[in-house]
Amino acid sequence: MDKTSTNLKHFSNISYNSTSYVLEITFDDGSIHRHPGISQTTHDTLMSAPSPEQYYQEQLEKIYPFQKIVK
Repeated sequence: MDKTSTNLKHFSNISYNSTSYVLEITFDDGSIHRHPGISQTTHDTLMSAPSPEQYYQEQLEKIYPFQKIVK
């Protein structure tokens, strides 16, 4: 998994695997949303958005299925 650490309000980490097209968003509470089938372009757009958290909430979280992992 290609890791990309972030300094965001509610995310502690954003990880993306460009081989399997899996995006993982780790929240400050330790929970993870694992999204399969995310394109490199979508990941790049998320990372370059003025507010990645807002982009995630509006464009990814409600549209793309995910598995929630609670730690």
